[in-house]
Amino acid sequence: MAFSRLTGLALGTLALVAMVFGIPAAAATASSVTEVSAQVRPAEYHGECPAALEFVGTIKVSAHPVVVEYVWERSNHSRSQVRRIEVRGAVQTITDEWGVGGLPAAQEVWEKLTILSPNSISSAVAKATVHCQ
Repeated sequence: MAFSRLTGLALGTLALVAMVFGIPAAAATASSVTEVSAQVRPAEYHGECPAALEFVGTIKVSAHPVVVEYVWERSNHSRSQVRRIEVRGAVQTITDEWGVGGLPAAQEVWEKLTILSPNSISSAVAKATVHCQ
């Protein structure tokens, strides 16, 4: 009985905080990113450089709406600025573009999507091979 009373009190407090700060009730409940993936188009490039690579990330969440902060990490040890989106459905797609080139030899490059909040999770790397001519 005491547990259910405490649970009710906690949920009531959470709803009150959400109302005071203008947060939608669904966003006030605990939500997390449950799955994240990354793909690249094209995965193999032959031609003049720089090659325009498009990395596509997919974010799946347990409840929505939820604000998600993320970065794209690259094989050259750089990373994007922290980006923020509001995910309003169960799945959200995002993109990043990278112009790669300069060396005549084949280059293997990758990006991965790293979620910073509401929880920490990263995708596997999405690899591309670039052959500049």
